[in-house]
Amino acid sequence: MTMTSNTEISLKNFFIYHVSFGQTEGHEEEKVLYFHPRGTKMDIQMKEVGLSEAIVKFTETFSSDLCDTLQTQKTKKFFFKPEENIWIIMTVNLPTCLVGKEKLDGIEYLPNEVQNPVFLAVLRQAYLAAKLFLGPFQRLIDKENGSPDLLKKKLDFFFTKYLLTLNLKKCDIIDLFQGVQFLPLDKPTFLHAHCFVNLVEANFPVVQYSVLLFNEQLVWSGLPAEDAQVVYRYLVNSLLPCHSNSSPDGKRSTAKSNRFVTGPENLTDINITFSNKVPRVFLSHVPHPGFFNLVVYRIHETTLSLLIPGNETVRLDFYRRLDSFLYKRLEKIDCELNEYKEQPSSSGPSNASDTLDQDIRLAESGDLSNETMVKTISDHWVVGKMSNNRQFYIAVERKRANLIEINDEVRKLCDQQLKSIFFHV
Repeated sequence: MTMTSNTEISLKNFFIYHVSFGQTEGHEEEKVLYFHPRGTKMDIQMKEVGLSEAIVKFTETFSSDLCDTLQTQKTKKFFFKPEENIWIIMTVNLPTCLVGKEKLDGIEYLPNEVQNPVFLAVLRQAYLAAKLFLGPFQRLIDKENGSPDLLKKKLDFFFTKYLLTLNLKKCDIIDLFQGVQFLPLDKPTFLHAHCFVNLVEANFPVVQYSVLLFNEQLVWSGLPAEDAQVVYRYLVNSLLPCHSNSSPDGKRSTAKSNRFVTGPENLTDINITFSNKVPRVFLSHVPHPGFFNLVVYRIHETTLSLLIPGNETVRLDFYRRLDSFLYKRLEKIDCELNEYKEQPSSSGPSNASDTLDQDIRLAESGDLSNETMVKTISDHWVVGKMSNNRQFYIAVERKRANLIEINDEVRKLCDQQLKSIFFHV
Protein backbone atom coordinates (compact mmCIF):
# COMPACT_ATOMS: atom_id res chain seq x y z
CA MET A 1 0.00 0.00 0.00
CA THR A 2 1.17 3.50 -0.81
CA MET A 3 0.16 6.61 1.12
CA THR A 4 -0.49 9.33 -1.44
CA SER A 5 -2.43 11.81 0.70
CA ASN A 6 -3.27 12.40 4.34
CA THR A 7 -5.02 14.76 6.74
CA GLU A 8 -3.83 15.83 10.17
CA ILE A 9 -5.59 15.69 13.51
CA SER A 10 -8.02 18.58 14.04
CA LEU A 11 -10.40 19.84 16.71
CA LYS A 12 -14.02 18.95 15.98
CA ASN A 13 -15.61 20.44 19.09
CA PHE A 14 -14.88 21.50 22.65
CA PHE A 15 -17.62 22.08 25.18
CA ILE A 16 -18.38 22.39 28.88
CA TYR A 17 -21.66 21.47 30.54
CA HIS A 18 -23.14 21.38 34.04
CA VAL A 19 -25.10 18.26 34.94
CA SER A 20 -27.38 20.02 37.45
CA PHE A 21 -28.68 22.66 35.03
CA GLY A 22 -31.39 22.22 32.43
CA GLN A 23 -33.32 19.53 34.29
CA THR A 24 -36.76 20.76 33.24
CA GLU A 25 -38.20 20.05 29.80
CA GLY A 26 -37.65 22.86 27.34
CA HIS A 27 -34.68 24.28 29.26
CA GLU A 28 -32.09 21.62 28.44
CA GLU A 29 -29.87 24.18 26.71
CA GLU A 30 -29.09 25.67 30.14
CA LYS A 31 -26.68 22.79 30.66
CA VAL A 32 -24.25 24.22 28.12
CA LEU A 33 -21.71 26.58 29.67
CA TYR A 34 -19.50 26.86 26.60
CA PHE A 35 -19.45 25.34 23.12
CA HIS A 36 -16.89 25.51 20.32
CA PRO A 37 -17.24 26.12 17.41
CA ARG A 38 -19.15 29.30 18.13
CA GLY A 39 -22.37 29.55 16.15
CA THR A 40 -23.10 25.82 16.33
CA LYS A 41 -26.85 25.25 16.20
CA MET A 42 -28.44 24.55 19.57
CA ASP A 43 -29.88 21.20 18.47
CA ILE A 44 -26.39 20.00 17.54
CA GLN A 45 -25.03 21.25 20.88
CA MET A 46 -27.75 19.39 22.78
CA LYS A 47 -27.11 16.25 20.74
CA GLU A 48 -23.42 16.32 21.69
CA VAL A 49 -24.15 17.03 25.37
CA GLY A 50 -26.86 14.36 25.51
CA LEU A 51 -24.56 11.78 23.92
CA SER A 52 -21.78 12.59 26.39
CA GLU A 53 -24.12 12.33 29.38
CA ALA A 54 -25.45 9.00 28.12
CA ILE A 55 -21.94 7.60 27.65
CA VAL A 56 -20.91 8.66 31.16
CA LYS A 57 -24.01 7.14 32.77
CA PHE A 58 -23.69 3.95 30.74
CA THR A 59 -20.06 3.37 31.73
CA GLU A 60 -20.87 4.05 35.39
CA THR A 61 -22.95 0.86 35.46
CA PHE A 62 -19.85 -1.22 34.71
CA SER A 63 -17.07 0.54 36.60
CA SER A 64 -16.51 3.09 39.34
CA ASP A 65 -13.78 4.67 37.21
CA LEU A 66 -14.92 7.68 35.23
CA CYS A 67 -15.12 7.40 31.46
CA ASP A 68 -12.30 9.39 29.87
CA THR A 69 -12.13 8.31 26.20
CA LEU A 70 -14.50 7.16 23.46
CA GLN A 71 -13.20 6.12 20.05
CA THR A 72 -15.29 5.91 16.89
CA GLN A 73 -14.17 5.25 13.35
CA LYS A 74 -13.47 8.90 12.59
CA THR A 75 -13.09 10.63 15.96
CA LYS A 76 -11.90 10.38 19.53
CA LYS A 77 -13.84 12.01 22.34
CA PHE A 78 -12.08 12.89 25.60
CA PHE A 79 -13.89 13.41 28.92
CA PHE A 80 -12.65 15.33 31.95
CA LYS A 81 -14.57 16.04 35.17
CA PRO A 82 -12.63 18.83 36.93
CA GLU A 83 -15.33 19.72 39.46
CA GLU A 84 -18.49 18.19 40.84
CA ASN A 85 -21.24 18.15 38.16
CA ILE A 86 -19.02 19.88 35.58
CA TRP A 87 -17.67 18.08 32.51
CA ILE A 88 -15.30 19.25 29.79
CA ILE A 89 -15.42 17.35 26.51
CA MET A 90 -13.03 17.56 23.56
CA THR A 91 -13.63 15.75 20.27
CA VAL A 92 -10.85 15.46 17.69
CA ASN A 93 -10.97 14.27 14.10
CA LEU A 94 -8.57 11.39 13.59
CA PRO A 95 -5.76 11.85 11.06
CA THR A 96 -6.17 9.90 7.84
CA CYS A 97 -4.14 8.58 4.96
CA LEU A 98 -5.23 7.62 1.47
CA VAL A 99 -4.60 3.93 0.87
CA GLY A 100 -3.52 2.75 -2.57
CA LYS A 101 -2.84 4.52 -5.82
CA GLU A 102 -6.46 4.99 -6.80
CA LYS A 103 -8.87 7.33 -5.06
CA LEU A 104 -11.45 4.57 -4.81
CA ASP A 105 -9.13 2.41 -2.72
CA GLY A 106 -10.33 4.26 0.38
CA ILE A 107 -9.22 6.26 3.39
CA GLU A 108 -7.61 4.75 6.47
CA TYR A 109 -8.12 6.42 9.85
CA LEU A 110 -5.15 6.42 12.21
CA PRO A 111 -6.37 6.24 15.85
CA ASN A 112 -2.95 5.20 17.13
CA GLU A 113 -1.59 8.58 16.07
CA VAL A 114 -3.79 10.15 18.78
CA GLN A 115 -2.42 9.00 22.12
CA ASN A 116 -5.11 9.05 24.81
CA PRO A 117 -2.90 10.12 27.78
CA VAL A 118 -1.47 13.03 25.79
CA PHE A 119 -4.82 14.55 24.84
CA LEU A 120 -6.33 13.93 28.25
CA ALA A 121 -3.41 15.97 29.58
CA VAL A 122 -4.13 18.68 26.99
CA LEU A 123 -7.75 18.78 28.18
CA ARG A 124 -6.70 19.01 31.82
CA GLN A 125 -4.23 21.80 31.04
CA ALA A 126 -6.98 23.75 29.29
CA TYR A 127 -9.03 23.63 32.49
CA LEU A 128 -6.08 24.62 34.69
CA ALA A 129 -5.32 27.56 32.40
CA ALA A 130 -8.93 28.76 32.68
CA LYS A 131 -9.01 28.18 36.42
CA LEU A 132 -5.85 30.26 36.84
CA PHE A 133 -7.78 33.36 35.73
CA LEU A 134 -11.41 32.51 36.50
CA GLY A 135 -11.06 30.45 39.65
CA PRO A 136 -13.12 27.29 40.21
CA PHE A 137 -16.17 27.31 37.93
CA GLN A 138 -18.66 26.34 40.64
CA ARG A 139 -17.34 29.09 42.90
CA LEU A 140 -18.19 31.67 40.25
CA ILE A 141 -21.69 30.21 39.88
CA ASP A 142 -22.25 30.28 43.64
CA LYS A 143 -21.01 33.86 43.79
CA GLU A 144 -23.77 34.82 41.33
CA ASN A 145 -26.49 33.14 43.45
CA GLY A 146 -26.53 30.04 41.28
CA SER A 147 -26.64 31.85 37.94
CA PRO A 148 -24.17 30.60 35.29
CA ASP A 149 -24.48 33.71 33.11
CA LEU A 150 -21.27 35.40 34.27
CA LEU A 151 -19.34 32.14 34.02
CA LYS A 152 -20.59 31.62 30.46
CA LYS A 153 -19.34 35.07 29.44
CA LYS A 154 -15.95 34.51 31.02
CA LEU A 155 -15.58 31.03 29.50
CA ASP A 156 -16.49 32.38 26.07
CA PHE A 157 -13.95 35.19 26.38
CA PHE A 158 -11.17 32.90 27.62
CA PHE A 159 -11.57 29.79 25.46
CA THR A 160 -12.29 31.67 22.23
CA LYS A 161 -8.70 32.93 22.45
CA TYR A 162 -7.17 29.88 24.14
CA LEU A 163 -8.36 27.34 21.57
CA LEU A 164 -6.73 29.36 18.79
CA THR A 165 -3.36 28.62 20.40
CA LEU A 166 -4.06 24.89 20.68
CA ASN A 167 -1.85 23.17 18.10
CA LEU A 168 -3.06 19.57 18.36
CA LYS A 169 -0.74 18.17 15.69
CA LYS A 170 2.28 19.17 17.78
CA CYS A 171 1.03 17.67 21.04
CA ASP A 172 3.23 14.81 22.22
CA ILE A 173 4.36 12.97 25.33
CA ILE A 174 5.95 16.16 26.71
CA ASP A 175 2.42 17.50 27.22
CA LEU A 176 1.84 14.74 29.76
CA PHE A 177 4.04 16.62 32.19
CA GLN A 178 3.68 20.27 33.09
CA GLY A 179 7.43 20.38 33.21
CA VAL A 180 9.27 23.11 35.07
CA GLN A 181 12.82 23.69 33.88
CA PHE A 182 15.12 24.46 36.80
CA LEU A 183 18.29 26.48 36.41
CA PRO A 184 21.18 24.40 37.82
CA LEU A 185 23.24 26.55 40.17
CA ASP A 186 26.12 26.08 42.56
CA LYS A 187 25.41 26.54 46.25
CA PRO A 188 26.70 30.13 46.69
CA THR A 189 24.83 31.45 43.65
CA PHE A 190 21.60 29.72 44.67
CA LEU A 191 21.99 31.04 48.22
CA HIS A 192 22.43 34.61 46.97
CA ALA A 193 19.28 34.33 44.83
CA HIS A 194 17.31 32.80 47.71
CA CYS A 195 18.47 35.48 50.15
CA PHE A 196 17.46 38.16 47.65
CA VAL A 197 13.91 36.76 47.48
CA ASN A 198 13.74 36.60 51.28
CA LEU A 199 14.92 40.22 51.46
CA VAL A 200 12.17 41.34 49.08
CA GLU A 201 9.48 39.54 51.08
CA ALA A 202 10.84 40.95 54.36
CA ASN A 203 10.78 44.54 53.07
CA PHE A 204 7.38 44.18 51.40
CA PRO A 205 5.25 42.09 53.79
CA VAL A 206 2.26 42.38 51.45
CA VAL A 207 4.07 39.97 49.09
CA GLN A 208 2.95 36.47 50.02
CA TYR A 209 4.72 34.33 47.38
CA SER A 210 7.58 34.87 44.96
CA VAL A 211 8.85 33.19 41.80
CA LEU A 212 12.31 33.97 40.39
CA LEU A 213 13.21 33.07 36.80
CA PHE A 214 16.36 33.48 34.77
CA ASN A 215 16.17 33.04 31.01
CA GLU A 216 12.76 31.33 31.49
CA GLN A 217 14.28 28.77 33.88
CA LEU A 218 13.13 28.50 37.48
CA VAL A 219 15.60 29.64 40.12
CA TRP A 220 13.26 29.78 43.12
CA SER A 221 9.56 29.36 43.83
CA GLY A 222 7.75 29.74 47.12
CA LEU A 223 4.57 28.25 45.66
CA PRO A 224 3.28 24.71 46.13
CA ALA A 225 4.37 22.50 43.23
CA GLU A 226 0.95 22.31 41.54
CA ASP A 227 0.44 26.09 41.53
CA ALA A 228 4.05 26.72 40.53
CA GLN A 229 3.63 24.54 37.44
CA VAL A 230 0.58 26.45 36.22
CA VAL A 231 2.02 29.90 36.97
CA TYR A 232 5.35 28.95 35.37
CA ARG A 233 3.56 27.75 32.25
CA TYR A 234 1.65 31.04 32.00
CA LEU A 235 4.77 33.16 32.49
CA VAL A 236 6.99 31.28 30.05
CA ASN A 237 4.43 30.48 27.34
CA SER A 238 2.25 33.59 27.37
CA LEU A 239 3.17 36.63 29.44
CA LEU A 240 6.92 36.95 28.87
CA PRO A 241 6.84 36.20 25.10
CA CYS A 242 4.12 38.85 24.66
CA HIS A 243 6.20 41.35 26.64
CA SER A 244 9.26 40.54 24.54
CA ASN A 245 7.35 40.99 21.29
CA SER A 246 6.02 44.35 22.44
CA SER A 247 9.55 45.66 23.04
CA PRO A 248 11.56 47.21 20.18
CA ASP A 249 13.36 44.50 18.20
CA GLY A 250 12.11 41.98 20.77
CA LYS A 251 14.67 43.25 23.30
CA ARG A 252 13.73 43.68 26.94
CA SER A 253 14.58 47.21 27.89
CA THR A 254 15.59 48.30 31.35
CA ALA A 255 14.14 51.76 30.86
CA LYS A 256 12.32 52.78 34.00
CA SER A 257 8.90 52.67 32.38
CA ASN A 258 9.46 49.18 30.97
CA ARG A 259 10.84 47.18 33.87
CA PHE A 260 7.37 46.19 35.08
CA VAL A 261 5.98 43.48 32.81
CA THR A 262 2.64 43.88 34.59
CA GLY A 263 1.76 47.19 36.18
CA PRO A 264 1.89 50.88 35.30
CA GLU A 265 3.47 52.10 32.10
CA ASN A 266 4.58 55.31 33.79
CA LEU A 267 5.88 55.63 37.34
CA THR A 268 6.23 59.42 37.25
CA ASP A 269 2.68 60.54 36.42
CA ILE A 270 1.47 62.30 39.58
CA ASN A 271 -2.15 62.01 38.44
CA ILE A 272 -2.11 58.21 38.80
CA THR A 273 -2.82 56.90 42.28
CA PHE A 274 -2.82 53.18 41.56
CA SER A 275 -2.69 50.74 38.67
CA ASN A 276 -5.18 48.04 37.76
CA LYS A 277 -3.03 46.76 34.90
CA VAL A 278 -2.03 43.66 36.78
CA PRO A 279 -3.45 40.16 36.20
CA ARG A 280 -5.19 38.30 39.00
CA VAL A 281 -4.47 34.60 39.23
CA PHE A 282 -6.14 31.93 41.33
CA LEU A 283 -3.90 29.75 43.50
CA SER A 284 -5.53 26.47 44.45
CA HIS A 285 -2.99 24.69 46.65
CA VAL A 286 -1.87 27.42 49.03
CA PRO A 287 -3.15 27.34 52.64
CA HIS A 288 -5.79 29.96 51.79
CA PRO A 289 -6.83 29.48 48.13
CA GLY A 290 -7.94 32.58 46.32
CA PHE A 291 -7.03 35.30 43.84
CA PHE A 292 -3.65 37.01 43.94
CA ASN A 293 -2.34 40.05 42.09
CA LEU A 294 0.60 39.03 39.88
CA VAL A 295 3.25 41.76 39.77
CA VAL A 296 6.07 40.89 37.36
CA TYR A 297 9.36 42.81 37.26
CA ARG A 298 12.16 42.09 34.79
CA ILE A 299 15.79 43.15 34.41
CA HIS A 300 17.54 41.77 31.32
CA GLU A 301 16.98 37.98 31.57
CA THR A 302 15.90 37.83 35.21
CA THR A 303 12.22 37.96 36.11
CA LEU A 304 10.77 38.33 39.59
CA SER A 305 7.07 37.54 40.00
CA LEU A 306 5.40 38.66 43.21
CA LEU A 307 2.00 37.39 44.31
CA ILE A 308 -0.04 39.74 46.48
CA PRO A 309 -3.45 38.82 48.00
CA GLY A 310 -6.30 39.95 45.76
CA ASN A 311 -7.95 42.00 48.48
CA GLU A 312 -4.91 44.30 48.58
CA THR A 313 -4.97 47.41 46.38
CA VAL A 314 -1.69 47.71 44.51
CA ARG A 315 -1.13 51.47 44.49
CA LEU A 316 1.32 53.37 42.33
CA ASP A 317 3.35 54.28 45.40
CA PHE A 318 3.98 50.56 45.92
CA TYR A 319 5.35 50.23 42.38
CA ARG A 320 7.64 53.21 42.91
CA ARG A 321 9.04 51.85 46.17
CA LEU A 322 9.37 48.39 44.66
CA ASP A 323 11.21 49.70 41.61
CA SER A 324 13.59 51.72 43.78
CA PHE A 325 14.30 48.68 45.94
CA LEU A 326 14.64 46.10 43.15
CA TYR A 327 16.44 47.88 40.34
CA LYS A 328 20.09 47.68 41.47
CA ARG A 329 19.62 44.50 43.51
CA LEU A 330 17.95 42.50 40.75
CA GLU A 331 20.49 43.79 38.22
CA LYS A 332 23.24 42.43 40.47
CA ILE A 333 21.48 39.05 40.70
CA ASP A 334 21.06 39.03 36.92
CA CYS A 335 24.79 39.66 36.41
CA GLU A 336 25.68 36.92 38.88
CA LEU A 337 23.36 34.39 37.24
CA ASN A 338 24.58 35.32 33.79
CA GLU A 339 28.24 34.98 34.83
CA TYR A 340 27.56 31.57 36.34
CA LYS A 341 25.71 30.43 33.24
CA GLU A 342 28.63 31.42 31.00
CA GLN A 343 31.16 29.48 33.07
CA PRO A 344 32.33 26.33 31.22
CA SER A 345 31.79 24.23 34.34
CA SER A 346 28.34 25.62 35.23
CA SER A 347 26.52 22.66 33.72
CA GLY A 348 28.42 20.03 35.66
CA PRO A 349 30.76 19.24 38.57
CA SER A 350 33.81 21.43 39.04
CA ASN A 351 36.46 18.72 38.85
CA ALA A 352 37.08 15.09 38.00
CA SER A 353 36.88 13.89 41.60
CA ASP A 354 33.39 15.39 41.95
CA THR A 355 32.35 13.68 38.72
CA LEU A 356 33.70 10.32 39.92
CA ASP A 357 32.06 10.77 43.30
CA GLN A 358 28.67 11.46 41.72
CA ASP A 359 29.02 8.55 39.31
CA ILE A 360 29.83 6.17 42.16
CA ARG A 361 26.88 7.33 44.25
CA LEU A 362 24.47 7.15 41.32
CA ALA A 363 25.74 3.73 40.35
CA GLU A 364 25.27 2.48 43.90
CA SER A 365 21.78 3.91 44.22
CA GLY A 366 20.62 3.00 40.73
CA ASP A 367 18.31 6.01 40.81
CA LEU A 368 18.41 9.80 40.69
CA SER A 369 16.15 10.01 43.76
CA ASN A 370 16.85 8.27 47.05
CA GLU A 371 16.93 8.69 50.80
CA THR A 372 19.45 7.51 53.39
CA MET A 373 18.98 7.45 57.18
CA VAL A 374 21.77 6.87 59.70
CA LYS A 375 21.48 6.65 63.48
CA THR A 376 24.53 7.71 65.52
CA ILE A 377 25.75 6.27 68.79
CA SER A 378 24.53 9.40 70.61
CA ASP A 379 20.94 8.79 69.42
CA HIS A 380 21.05 11.45 66.72
CA TRP A 381 19.65 10.75 63.27
CA VAL A 382 21.23 12.01 60.05
CA VAL A 383 18.97 11.95 56.99
CA GLY A 384 20.11 12.59 53.44
CA LYS A 385 17.70 13.07 50.54
CA MET A 386 18.43 13.41 46.85
CA SER A 387 15.73 14.36 44.34
CA ASN A 388 16.19 15.68 40.81
CA ASN A 389 19.95 15.89 41.50
CA ARG A 390 19.33 18.14 44.52
CA GLN A 391 20.69 17.11 47.91
CA PHE A 392 19.43 17.87 51.40
CA TYR A 393 20.81 16.75 54.77
CA ILE A 394 19.28 17.16 58.21
CA ALA A 395 20.30 16.11 61.72
CA VAL A 396 17.40 15.20 64.01
CA GLU A 397 17.84 14.97 67.78
CA ARG A 398 15.04 12.80 69.16
CA LYS A 399 15.99 10.15 71.68
CA ARG A 400 14.21 6.81 71.55
CA ALA A 401 12.61 7.72 68.20
CA ASN A 402 12.15 4.92 65.71
CA LEU A 403 12.66 4.91 61.96
CA ILE A 404 8.99 5.56 61.16
CA GLU A 405 8.83 8.61 63.45
CA ILE A 406 11.99 10.11 61.96
CA ASN A 407 10.70 9.49 58.45
CA ASP A 408 7.43 11.28 59.30
CA GLU A 409 9.36 14.20 60.81
CA VAL A 410 11.50 14.62 57.69
CA ARG A 411 8.51 14.27 55.38
CA LYS A 412 6.61 17.01 57.24
CA LEU A 413 9.63 19.30 57.08
CA CYS A 414 10.00 18.75 53.32
CA ASP A 415 6.28 19.33 52.75
CA GLN A 416 6.31 22.58 54.73
CA GLN A 417 9.64 24.11 53.75
CA LEU A 418 11.17 22.40 50.74
CA LYS A 419 8.38 21.85 48.23
CA SER A 420 9.96 24.36 45.86
CA ILE A 421 13.30 22.53 45.97
CA PHE A 422 12.25 18.89 46.07
CA PHE A 423 9.58 19.34 43.46
CA HIS A 424 8.48 15.72 43.30
CA VAL A 425 8.74 14.62 46.91
